[in-house]
Amino acid sequence: QCVHVCPTGALQEKVLVQKPVPLEGDLTETVCNQCGLGCSIELESKGSMLLRSLPKSTDSINKGLLCKKGRFDLVLQQNQRRIRKPMVRKNGILEEVSWDEAVLYIARKAQSINLRYGDNSMATIVSGKYFNETIYLAKKLANETFKTENIYANKGYAKGLKDVLGYDVSTNVVTELEYTDMIITIGTRIMETQPVLGVRIKKAAQKGVEMIVIGDEKTQADQWATACYYEDDLSLLKGIAKYTLEKTGYNKGDGIEAFRESLSDFKVSIDAEHIAKEILSKKNVMFVCDREKLSDDAMMLVAEIAVMTEHIGRPRNGIIQLREDGNTQGMVDLGIKMNTEALNDKIQSGDVRGLIIMDDNLTVNLADTLEFVMVQGEYYSVLLEYADVVMPSPSHAETDGTMTSQDRRIQYVRSAIDPRTDMTNIDQIQEIIRVFNSQDYVEDEYILEHIGKSVPEYLHVADNINSDSYWPIGKSRILYENGYHTESGKPQFHSVECNRMYRNNDNEVITKEEVI
Repeated sequence: QCVHVCPTGALQEKVLVQKPVPLEGDLTETVCNQCGLGCSIELESKGSMLLRSLPKSTDSINKGLLCKKGRFDLVLQQNQRRIRKPMVRKNGILEEVSWDEAVLYIARKAQSINLRYGDNSMATIVSGKYFNETIYLAKKLANETFKTENIYANKGYAKGLKDVLGYDVSTNVVTELEYTDMIITIGTRIMETQPVLGVRIKKAAQKGVEMIVIGDEKTQADQWATACYYEDDLSLLKGIAKYTLEKTGYNKGDGIEAFRESLSDFKVSIDAEHIAKEILSKKNVMFVCDREKLSDDAMMLVAEIAVMTEHIGRPRNGIIQLREDGNTQGMVDLGIKMNTEALNDKIQSGDVRGLIIMDDNLTVNLADTLEFVMVQGEYYSVLLEYADVVMPSPSHAETDGTMTSQDRRIQYVRSAIDPRTDMTNIDQIQEIIRVFNSQDYVEDEYILEHIGKSVPEYLHVADNINSDSYWPIGKSRILYENGYHTESGKPQFHSVECNRMYRNNDNEVITKEEVI
């Protein structure tokens, strides 16, 4: 960001062109995919070359700011070794083949596995960096063509906000953070994971918004905080919840008595009591939580505390759930299963015999019982060693579509350069579907309309999407103003059986760092 705002030009960025010459590039307005915030950017390109990524000053979210990842990583990724042609393993070696051969090979393998092992013997893993349109078709391919319900996120979890409130999503929009009375960050490293949002929180603190930090390590955000608490387990959140229960006598939710009983023997600490009193004394409080870091029980406790303190369902009161990838929220909205551990169990037990991986990294263990593995990715990585078929994926800058941010903003993503692959992700999926049913084809321009019909919150999205569109389309941006999205309309409380505050991410098998 310093490079962009330097008034003298003393700071300049290195360009990827070997012999820099004056170039008048073309600017394309699009959206960054490096985290779930959804910053608007402008990609500068010339021909097939991506030159720069620049912030868009008029956007309501980033307001001319852009972090290191959005500013440089999108462009620097061009230097990594790209997969450009489909490959099939022959005699133990991956060989480049035609698109038709690769598509037919995938179709035959999937059909063979389905005939021998029945429905649900195939599975698909999807990345949060794919666009809504691609995810929709991937789900259609899995459910209707491969006859399987096994379509999972690559990095997921079993429970969370949905189990308490009804939706697995932020309850408010991030622009409200500057106008609340108190911000409580829980398990975040905001200046590392989402620096642009971190700057917004810093400005809010400078304007007088009180801030409490709860985490397991010191971070840059601590210097703006009114108070900091470092915890390795759920003791602090349990204490806040129990004190709130006793103080307010809350009894409106389903399962509240079992929740109360699970905390009956717990001793409230002085710190927990102090935080609970602060929350109850404020008119407006917002919680900011890192979904990738916090455990399932921690996320549910945060939601339950927000409900009991009545800091939800109103402007400037609610939960902002941070997402790691640009379209993880879209993946959730479209019904992709988030419990990756359940998929891992199915693979290890042999229930799943064929696996399609739409990502460059992997968080499940591949078992010897797998008879077929397809990988669709942008770059050469060690994951290819396990693949029977490899399909090339266009980069973010080479693809058109839509993404949904962590606070439900749906935005168009525009390609800045032509894809280095001959087929887009959508084209590849459509071709596999057509092998099974030549009439089953969705025109690209109508996919978003199909999404709107299949996801109630996206209804009419194709006709109403703009730079400021939030779901539910045409309704309030504040969720739960008139009740919760549960069967009874009440919040669902759960017994606190675990004391783990943070997720165990040791199961990540193949990571981004192992890209060749």
